[in-house]
Amino acid sequence: MRCKHFGFVALFVGAMTLQARAALLTNPSFEQPVVNNPDFNYYYAGNPAITGWTIVGGSVDLLSTNWAAHEGNQSIDLSGVTPGGLYQDVSTTPGTSYRLGFWLAGNPEFPGTTGPVVKTMKVNWAGSSVANLSFDTTGKTKTNLGWTFESYDLTATSASTRLEFDSTSSGSSGALIDDVTLVQLPPAAVPLPAGLLSGALTAGMFLGVRRRSRR
Repeated sequence: MRCKHFGFVALFVGAMTLQARAALLTNPSFEQPVVNNPDFNYYYAGNPAITGWTIVGGSVDLLSTNWAAHEGNQSIDLSGVTPGGLYQDVSTTPGTSYRLGFWLAGNPEFPGTTGPVVKTMKVNWAGSSVANLSFDTTGKTKTNLGWTFESYDLTATSASTRLEFDSTSSGSSGALIDDVTLVQLPPAAVPLPAGLLSGALTAGMFLGVRRRSRR
């Protein structure tokens, strides 16, 4: 019976974790709006078209199926007509840790003419720099972008935290991002005091002896 209860609790906690993950970010894989052709649409700063995200800087490209997205059909090129970026303000709990994950690639179109071969970008959390990243597009194609996973553990200091991605490449083809995840981490386990741990071990050994003696 205890095993059945444990299994139910584990499934319940797992379901709640997935729900929390889904609720933290809106449009994490940039599937809205749908690009109606298999190419791309570009959007300038201030345009609210990309659901859940605010565009900053110059502009960004919403890439469709001509580029192999990591998840779904679409991804974001952080350099549109000119370098840009986007952010989302996320509801957070002060003092709580979160794990940010996303997939990184680079737009390999017209290498060296519409932008450098090595694409660069930065990640900001609550206005502070998290990482400056680069991606070498040498040998990559639209159908083989070579997506790589990036992950960072971050702590919130307020009830709303801005997550921002910005291009630092010149030109009109830059770093690509897709499939962004933000998951609240469980609190760190608090170690038992040495005396209490020793007492628990002694009690466990005593119970084990009693059970063996009854047999």
